[in-house]
Amino acid sequence: MNREPVGWTPDALAQGNIPASEGDDTSFEFEDEAAFAHPRRVVRILWHMAPILVLTAMLLAVADQPWLAKLFHRLPPAALVPITVVCDVPWAVIRVDGRGAPTHCAEGVAGSLPMARLRVKGGPHTLVATADGFAPYPIYIIAHPGSSGLYLTQFSLTVEGNAQALDATNRFFANEYIQDAILPASLWRDIGLRTPPSGSFVRVREQFEANALDAYEPFYSETTYQRPITPNQGAVGAAVVVVEHVTVFDGCSATPLIERRQPVLYANHASVTFSVRPGAQNWLAASPYALNPNADIYTAPNIAATPATPSALFVLAARTNLAERLGNLSLLAGAVSVSPLATAAAWAPGLALTVINGGRQTLRIAGARPGAVWLYIAGTLIALTAAARDLAPGLTSASSTVNLNDLRASLAHQSKQTCGGR
Repeated sequence: MNREPVGWTPDALAQGNIPASEGDDTSFEFEDEAAFAHPRRVVRILWHMAPILVLTAMLLAVADQPWLAKLFHRLPPAALVPITVVCDVPWAVIRVDGRGAPTHCAEGVAGSLPMARLRVKGGPHTLVATADGFAPYPIYIIAHPGSSGLYLTQFSLTVEGNAQALDATNRFFANEYIQDAILPASLWRDIGLRTPPSGSFVRVREQFEANALDAYEPFYSETTYQRPITPNQGAVGAAVVVVEHVTVFDGCSATPLIERRQPVLYANHASVTFSVRPGAQNWLAASPYALNPNADIYTAPNIAATPATPSALFVLAARTNLAERLGNLSLLAGAVSVSPLATAAAWAPGLALTVINGGRQTLRIAGARPGAVWLYIAGTLIALTAAARDLAPGLTSASSTVNLNDLRASLAHQSKQTCGGR
């Protein structure tokens, strides 16, 4: 490439006239008119300028497109909607759409309903409620921003939960509700034995069993005859069908001579309500309430349901047996008094049922008169007097050897036979 230094002329070059100031350190400058015309040079320049050009284009677009501007101006998050779920099972948990951390139902002050409080985004959701022993309960909701929601769970016991509740009540009965009584062998006909025992006494074991779960009752529920249903805090109400289980042995023999089972209150309705809840290994039962068969919605709570002690259940069993003989449960209301043959603590020996003064008017049965006395012993109802036989025709009459006073005296002075320490 032929280039002439700037400021030099051909004549000066030919004459050797070179400016002294230039010397050997003279710098040369050349102008390349085609420098910016080279294609590769142009591409490199444009490549380095591309980010600036793109950013400029986006800023211009944002200025004219509001929808695109929203991408660069973040909106505040939507407010969450408060949701309250009333739990009929205190140990239930709630998950939103079946995922995420569970929200536990929390109990407030005593007597208040357990509730789960949570917040969800607006729109449709499924609240999945689960509890040990109960089938999952889904709640379909649509959360509306600006308004809170209130919902209720309605759990159903599973087969496993039903079995757990029954096992808990039967363990409760087995621990405290079993008692043995020693009766004279002379009563063998009256208590329904076909042959006399070999010894001088018979042993009668009285106990109670739950043979079915009639209903699961949330603790705030109330029905016409099941009042008050007030399970302990943290528990639910389980109404069970309770039967009296009577076993008669020949002395201390372990082989039963006869066994009887009969309902404490009704054959197909709940008679005792328990507070049940899951424990560390098995469910636990406590605070049983016996339900008064004469109660209705107007009955005072302290009369409609009373604590179900063993003696109270024994009295209910005797009254139920007599009511079936009389044909109407209401005939017993205020007409018959019940007293233990021994003591309230020693309830297994039996009970005496007597028509009290005014019984004729209360029972409203032609021919009724005071003096009707029945003996309830070993699960059998026996008419002790003629008046008792008149009120319940067909009932077995006591043998001539049965005298109520003599029987009570015998029970009071009997030897402390325990048969193996029980």
